[in-house]
Amino acid sequence: MTQAATSWQEIDGALVTTIDAPSFACARRCVEAIADVAELMDHHPDIVWSYRHLEVRCFTHTTASVTELDHRLAAAIDVALEPLLAR
Repeated sequence: MTQAATSWQEIDGALVTTIDAPSFACARRCVEAIADVAELMDHHPDIVWSYRHLEVRCFTHTTASVTELDHRLAAAIDVALEPLLAR
């Protein structure tokens, strides 16, 4: 089994991960990959992007809490990001 692309923590009612991409272009590709997964799942995380640094927050807006859907989204994001962040 491979290691997850990111490390998620539950913080302030959300699953949160930070990503330090190797370049600005890679960070852009990560945002695009996250957006593609979110659209397929019809569940959209909050993303804060600053140069090579991303913060991704998954929570269910209607319940203002973390649900099983957020855990599935986080796992799908990890799968999508793994080839982009493999070192």
